[in-house]
Amino acid sequence: MRTGASAAAAYGWDELTGQGNSTWRLDAYLSLEMFDTLQEQLNRLDIDAESSDDPTCHEGVLLRVVDEGWPFPPHYPLAPQPLAALDLLDYPDDFARRVGREVLNELGEIRPAVLARHSAKARAMSGPLGGKIVELRRGRGPRSRVEGDPKTDTRAAAAHIVGVLWASASEGMGVRDLRAAIGLSRERFEEAFEFLLREPPLGLAVQRQGDELRLVTAPEVSSSVERHLNVPKTVALSKAALEVLALVAYRQPIARSGVELIRGSASDSALETLLQRGLVAHNAHHLLVTTRAFLEFAGLRELADLPDLGQATDQES
Repeated sequence: MRTGASAAAAYGWDELTGQGNSTWRLDAYLSLEMFDTLQEQLNRLDIDAESSDDPTCHEGVLLRVVDEGWPFPPHYPLAPQPLAALDLLDYPDDFARRVGREVLNELGEIRPAVLARHSAKARAMSGPLGGKIVELRRGRGPRSRVEGDPKTDTRAAAAHIVGVLWASASEGMGVRDLRAAIGLSRERFEEAFEFLLREPPLGLAVQRQGDELRLVTAPEVSSSVERHLNVPKTVALSKAALEVLALVAYRQPIARSGVELIRGSASDSALETLLQRGLVAHNAHHLLVTTRAFLEFAGLRELADLPDLGQATDQES
C-alpha cells in the first residue's frame, strides 16, 4: 500500500510530484508475510548493482513492514491521507517534510487511530530495486540452528528430544522410544536430559515421571495458559490432604496403613480427595505413589527436584 511521496500524485500534492527527485523511488507499507515472500523471491535473483546499466537499480526504496495485524482496510492501494502526510516527516530532505507539515496543518485534527498506524516499523535500504531491496530484518539475527550430530552433541540431542516430545503432544514418550527415535545411547540421553533441566525451552519444561517424559508448560507461565483455556480455579487442599500428599511424595511407594501410622490418625477423607484429583494413585502392588499431575501441581520437572526433607521441614517452620 503506497504512502508518502508514492501517494503524492493521487492526493494532488503537485509540489512533491513536480520535484522529480524523491529520496525513495517507492514508499509503501507491506505485511510481514508479504515481506517474507518478497525476500525469498528477490534473493533468488542475481543482480549486481555495480555492473548494472539500469539507473533504477541504484535507487532506494522505503518498505514499512507491519509485523502485527494489518491495520488497514483490505485492498486499499493508498494509505489514508493523514498517514501518508505523517510518513513524509520521515524523509531526510526538508522539502518533503515541509509538504507533510503543510498537509497536516490543513487537515486539522488527526484521529488517534491514524497516529497509531504510523508506528509501523519501516526500513529504508538503498541498492538495486531487485535483489538488494532487503537482506536481514533489522534487529533480528540469523535464526539459531542445531547443526550437531545428536549422537555426539549434547545440545543437539536435547533439541531432538524436545522436537520428538512436541510431536507426541500431551501423550509423552518413554525413554526407550525416545532413544530409538533419535538414536541415542543411554548415557547421551541422560546428558541431554540434564542439559534440558539446566536450560529448558522458554515457557516450557521437560517433565519426567519414571521413564516417561512429556513436554509441559513451565510453572511460571501456567497462569496465562489457564486463563486462555478458561480453567476453573480449584479449591485449595486441606492441611490434612497436604500432609498426606507430602508423606506419599517422600515415602512412596507407601501403603495406606503406613500413611496413617506416621500421621497417627485416619486419612481416608484426605486420601480420597488426592485420588479424585489424580495427585496420587495406586501402583500395581496397590501402594500409593504420586502422579504426573502431582509434578504439575508442585511445579516440578521430576521427583528428584523435591527439596530435601530437612530443608522442607525448615521452610515449614
